Amino acid sequence: VLEQHILNLSRYAGSFPWPEEWLEERKNDYAAGDMEALVHSDYGQYLTERVNRTVEGCLEKLREVKRLCELPDGPYMYGELTEAEIEQLERLTSCKDLEEQAAKIPAVTFARLPSKKDDSVDPAKRELAKAIRNSVKDTLSDLSESYFKTPLELAVEQGKACREPLRILLDLVLEFDRRLLAAKQERHLIDFSDMEHYALQILLKREKVEESDGTGTDRTETKYRIVPSDVAMEYRQYFQEILIDEYQDSNLVQEYLLSAISGEEEGRYNRFMVGDVKQSIYKFRLARPELFLEKYDTYQETGDLCRIDLAKNFRSRIQVVDAVNGRSEE
Repeated sequence: VLEQHILNLSRYAGSFPWPEEWLEERKNDYAAGDMEALVHSDYGQYLTERVNRTVEGCLEKLREVKRLCELPDGPYMYGELTEAEIEQLERLTSCKDLEEQAAKIPAVTFARLPSKKDDSVDPAKRELAKAIRNSVKDTLSDLSESYFKTPLELAVEQGKACREPLRILLDLVLEFDRRLLAAKQERHLIDFSDMEHYALQILLKREKVEESDGTGTDRTETKYRIVPSDVAMEYRQYFQEILIDEYQDSNLVQEYLLSAISGEEEGRYNRFMVGDVKQSIYKFRLARPELFLEKYDTYQETGDLCRIDLAKNFRSRIQVVDAVNGRSEE
């Protein structure tokens, strides 16, 4: 089991541009010594935002149920209950931190829907309203189970207990990576991940920058500024266009490599990416579909950062589909 943990962590760290640094940073993941530190930690704030987005999505679904209830042939008998549940979720969206979410989300309740029969109500709309509402119940139940089943106070204590074993595990991974690299160099071998990281070392330089730690004191913290190397600048002049297929399967290392040789920093937007985030189901080579989604959400229909939606698929034309389905039935 320990060997598998070491191998998995080593492989996962390899999907980051600087694996050793990422592993060293993970030693601070259980640094929170009390509730306030947990709530204000990077992952505490990340979870707060993630939970908020999920609750807002559920709220929009319940509003859709309410719209169904207000249609002339809609399930009006669900309307009053739906409004009360909307109010519950609206109160959840005002939670300021993870501690408040932990107190309120498990307390959300859903009453039984009225069983009143009325022939004027469209059965399809009634079933649709029930299905949407059930999906909200399931989502909130999963949220509570995933993040709030363990009391946060206990999570803090568990974190303290895990701190030293985690540090030892990470040291084992770092030592494993050092020995593996030495063995590969002795045999003059490199693997795919090595090629990516060697290319990264050629194309990018990291310069240390001392910044204030934000406490109002004279203390500073070391950060890094990433700049292209001379080699990267030469490639930027060499490549007129960079065409990337299956972009949803890119990881952070590949993103840094492609950015290094593109002209985007100089105002030449010559990187063209094609992909479908729905196809990123296997996370090939530890892909980061969020890289695709970030561009999908921020690029506009016009301008330098332009998004073109390929929403029509000639392979799905009725003539093709009917012919394929007919052949399948034969």
